[in-house]
Amino acid sequence: MKAATRRIQPAQALLSVLPLALVVACKPVEVIDAPDAGLRECKKGAYAFCDAAAPGVPACARQDPAYKRLSELGPGPGLPTGCTVNFVDGKDVNGECKLDALCRCREPDEAGATAWSCFP
Repeated sequence: MKAATRRIQPAQALLSVLPLALVVACKPVEVIDAPDAGLRECKKGAYAFCDAAAPGVPACARQDPAYKRLSELGPGPGLPTGCTVNFVDGKDVNGECKLDALCRCREPDEAGATAWSCFP
């Protein structure tokens, strides 16, 4: 005797597997906080996101009479163009670091002079 074979249409095959796929796709995942989450001290001060400029590289001075907060960086060599300095002022009401101001060292102008752009 010959066994009967039944041909399954592609749509039927998809419908028979779809409920299983939905169960697998909706499996909950445990989320683990990063080890440093919530541990920021948010110390008040100036934080530069670059190293001091190498000799001969266009740089902005750490002191600028137009923006006195840059003096919070302290003495040292200039900072290269493109460098950003954030001024943190403790934590806000939600416990996040409060960014009070920021400055960025601009590319040299036609005369070769660099300058800070600060907000506010």
